[in-house]
Amino acid sequence: MGSLYSLVAFYSDCPCEQDNWHDSKMMIDCENCSLCRESCPTGSIPVDRFLIHAEKCPGFLNEIEPDVPYWVQLQPDWHNALIGCMRCQFVCPVNKPYLDNIMAGPSFSEDETDMILNKTPWEKLSSKTRQKLGISEGVYRRLPPNLSALIEKQKKVMQR
Repeated sequence: MGSLYSLVAFYSDCPCEQDNWHDSKMMIDCENCSLCRESCPTGSIPVDRFLIHAEKCPGFLNEIEPDVPYWVQLQPDWHNALIGCMRCQFVCPVNKPYLDNIMAGPSFSEDETDMILNKTPWEKLSSKTRQKLGISEGVYRRLPPNLSALIEKQKKVMQR
């Protein structure tokens, strides 16, 4: 699936008889490609190393507390997702076959949307709304600023 993975870590105190851990490595298709680096608005994907500079990644920056850094807020076109940033993922040729496999998610009423935008505490959302969100309370706290930025961006597009 290219780079469209959500990595999840599990841990246990059970002894492992076999260690399958290995060093990170680049996909072969990435060796002569720079599309992700060219599409990154903050330059967090360097030429000189395999790992990105997460501290510069919009996906990381719009997840930190207490709020998105002011210099990111000055770039409204950087907001392109409710959670994280997918610019590098969308241009990746290896991901291309999977980008059309998007399933429709739940719909939210105007009242539910207003509750999210007004930062209604997680425990005050209905269980139905929490279930539709399908995210943790910690991730939910980051939705209002991201959703607000996307709505404002869409309003500007509609005014053109």
